[in-house]
Amino acid sequence: MRSAAHSGHVYRRCGCRDQGGKQLGAHCPELATDPNHGTWTFSFDLPSPPPTIDATTSAAAATPPPKQPEQDCAG
Repeated sequence: MRSAAHSGHVYRRCGCRDQGGKQLGAHCPELATDPNHGTWTFSFDLPSPPPTIDATTSAAAATPPPKQPEQDCAG
């Protein structure tokens, strides 16, 4: 029988790219120095469905929606 505890983690990544155009993701050096750089993300493993349906493991990840720029108040 499986344990009730499932694994998951929280991490931060960004869309910066190196000179070759490859995305740096969680390896961007600015993430270590700028607390406002990048987006926080989490992922977790979901329990497998009953064996009679499918025997594979599912996983999920989520990021918050992009922040909307603050609009100036008129008045």
